[in-house]
Amino acid sequence: MEKYLLELLEQENFDFNKSNNDEIEKIKNAIDKAWETRDFEIKLYWQRALYFWGFIALAFYAPFAILNLEQDFISYPIINKFFFVTIVCILGSFLSFAWYLANRGSKYWQENWERWINILEKYKYGKLYSTTFDEKDIDTSIIGAGRYSLSRINIIISLIITIAWFLAAVFASINIIDTHNVCAPIITILIIGILDLFLYFNVR
Repeated sequence: MEKYLLELLEQENFDFNKSNNDEIEKIKNAIDKAWETRDFEIKLYWQRALYFWGFIALAFYAPFAILNLEQDFISYPIINKFFFVTIVCILGSFLSFAWYLANRGSKYWQENWERWINILEKYKYGKLYSTTFDEKDIDTSIIGAGRYSLSRINIIISLIITIAWFLAAVFASINIIDTHNVCAPIITILIIGILDLFLYFNVR
């Protein structure tokens, strides 16, 4: 951990007791900036979550609206209700996967700044942030507090929703052709896989 402090100060070794005022001031400013950026990342995290929830909720409603139509709005045999439901489910899966990656990205940067706080805080505040009370000193009953990560819960939820959209797309594609041809599900799986892989390798 200390190597990051040396990189911050651009030094090969560091002794706080022998440091000059400029180095001490740099450390104190860095801890304040780390706190500020960490809080900003958390704020952005929930804004992104609301953004994705809005699109996913809208996409969730669309298949039911399409299936409730009295008749197919295009007479071409393959371009039927289930074709459009499949398209919506593919989009839902893609958006959910993007949300999953966004959640992981937000958590990465949040933990990055929290690690900086853990390194630097002892030079200004002591170990206030990195020291936590034992669970026996806090009410952890079924209606009390719990050491659960909200960001990890969101990551798990977004992954489950991604899988649910994927399965919905496959099942919807089965019904595109009356003979239940396997071509449509295979094409659907390939499209989702290509879109997700493209996103995964181009946002890092």
